[in-house]
Amino acid sequence: MGIVICYKGRLHNPNAVISFKNEVKAFCEMNDCAFDLHSGSIKGISLLLPDSELFHLTFDSKGRLWPPENQGLPYSKEPSRNYLYVRTQEAGPLIHAFIIKILKWLSLEYLADLEVTDESQYWETDDFDLLCRNFGMMDSIIGKARSMEAAFAQIASEGPQSLAQHMADELSAALKSK
Repeated sequence: MGIVICYKGRLHNPNAVISFKNEVKAFCEMNDCAFDLHSGSIKGISLLLPDSELFHLTFDSKGRLWPPENQGLPYSKEPSRNYLYVRTQEAGPLIHAFIIKILKWLSLEYLADLEVTDESQYWETDDFDLLCRNFGMMDSIIGKARSMEAAFAQIASEGPQSLAQHMADELSAALKSK
């Protein structure tokens, strides 16, 4: 649960994967960003950003963005299955913006047909205030869900009758409010 960046695309030139990897590696070193290099059938680099999932910039043999964990799996004919993604909710808006800026930079230099779906709308707007508001809203939703989960666990521990009664009361209250 949380804000996710989904992305897919390909290298302008599949033979540019080495120069791509070296340029991103140099960028990471200049910015004290940890990384892993990939040199097998999946080539590229994965960035290890604080409190974020791995941000993969890795490619298959045809130069298409492809996650390392899918090594050996065929590229899907169903386009929605070919996205990479990175959850940034725990990392926060600064890391999220950092990833978007990297994708924009790479789309100018190396990546063709880059498609990005950014639940925070930062990709489309470059509006950092909107990004922060969306993170705050999602934090609030997650907090409420965790509170509900804890309350549900407490009620459930009291037995099935108590749980059924609580659910009936909640449903009744919801229907009356409409």
